[in-house]
Amino acid sequence: MKKVIIFLLLITCAQLFAESGIELPAKRSPLKAGVLSALIPGGGQFYNHSYLKGGTVLIIEGLLLGYAIKNHQQADKYYKDWQDTESPIAYANYKDYYEKRDNDIWWLGITIFLSTMDAVTDAYLYDFDYQKSKVHLKFKDTAILLEYKF
Repeated sequence: MKKVIIFLLLITCAQLFAESGIELPAKRSPLKAGVLSALIPGGGQFYNHSYLKGGTVLIIEGLLLGYAIKNHQQADKYYKDWQDTESPIAYANYKDYYEKRDNDIWWLGITIFLSTMDAVTDAYLYDFDYQKSKVHLKFKDTAILLEYKF
């Protein structure tokens, strides 16, 4: 009997919210958004329904990872050439690609950090418009009134 009463009460509340036009936004977990963004390129942005940002982060992180792998392979190739021939040109090319690879890895790390912070911030502010609609600032004669709807 209790389950039936609770079920009817929930349906009544849902109908009241539906009729009043109040749409409660889904909550987003900042921790989940941060972990997804750190592990999967653009994962936190996709979780927060920021699809354009998620796609941009996916492309940028993918390009940086691809460049790092390509520069690592080139550095490895020139290192082997240098070991075989002891050519100063091969060593200079090895050092050049090695530095490029390191730079790519640093930029990738910075991009992952910033995209993770962006995903966490978006998750915290996911229901900002809904919360903002509950606060009203009114000016009446010589008074300023702040109204908050629960």
